Amino acid sequence: MNKPLLKADNISKTFENNVTVFSHLNLEVFPETSYAIMGSSGEGKTTLLHLLAKLDRPCTGKIESNENIGLIFQSYNLLEDLTVFENLKIPLKIHRKKITKKHIETIHELIEEVGLKDKTYTLCCKLSGGEKQRVAIARAFVLDPPLILADEPTGNLDHQNSEKIHELLLTSVYKRKKALIVATHDQTLASLCEKKYLLKEGYLSEVCIF
Repeated sequence: MNKPLLKADNISKTFENNVTVFSHLNLEVFPETSYAIMGSSGEGKTTLLHLLAKLDRPCTGKIESNENIGLIFQSYNLLEDLTVFENLKIPLKIHRKKITKKHIETIHELIEEVGLKDKTYTLCCKLSGGEKQRVAIARAFVLDPPLILADEPTGNLDHQNSEKIHELLLTSVYKRKKALIVATHDQTLASLCEKKYLLKEGYLSEVCIF
């Protein structure tokens, strides 16, 4: 059996106002598997993803994972005054990588893969919401992480763009043999994932969607 890429063991999170989002939560994430975490707004999906990405710490329990995790945010988190190409170089700069010819080739491949070849040197402030999310998806793959975390990746998009992003995200994950955890309230997106979980009233439970 494959070793999990990520393991959350008995984690809990309580904020300073004594509001407990969840407690005794467990999750194992395996290579090349997609996971949907569903739940209504306010149930703690974003909080959980931040913990799994180690952007925050649980109050109790522990999370074991590879340090190389690709992140896709609902709000895109792009530098608007930089081009698409320049935004994709940012993960390399943050991790102090010497940018090689291979890195540049990978960036161009990713930009083409998400259908933005003609926007390579366009400032991100000139892009539509759907195009910005495509940039965010491409950026998540730059460091070749084994695991991608996506927080409501289509929450700011209309139905037509949402469907395109759903297909693009899952296709990219499967093509590049990554694991995926996506937090979403969108059952259409969740249905495309292999495993589905519901976060409700502090409990995470596996569910089936027909």
